[in-house]
Amino acid sequence: WAEVQALGCCPQHSVQAQIREGDTLMVKQRNEIGYTMCRAKSGRLVRGPINEGTPTEVKIPIQCPVGTMFEGLYHTHPGGSPIPSSQDVDAALRVGAKILCVDADGVLECYRVIRP
Repeated sequence: WAEVQALGCCPQHSVQAQIREGDTLMVKQRNEIGYTMCRAKSGRLVRGPINEGTPTEVKIPIQCPVGTMFEGLYHTHPGGSPIPSSQDVDAALRVGAKILCVDADGVLECYRVIRP
């Protein structure tokens, strides 16, 4: 039984702020888009390659730039909710994600993945 916990609001370098700062993805895209979030030695988040799926799913290969460590997953829910589905949580657990972020038409929510 896995859970996700909303990240607390607003530390100086919050996950949401770092995603928004470096991201210009189209929030009105019809297909889901996703990528890995990777942590650089400086502590900043960087992203892996952007992947496009279907209107209901996206496959995200775990690929991080050289010198970074895998931290989590980001993907969109076009026309949906920023709350992760059970499939989202299962995928995050399967790949060892610490953070799961879901963007629903510009409403971004990030969650800490809690292992059972």
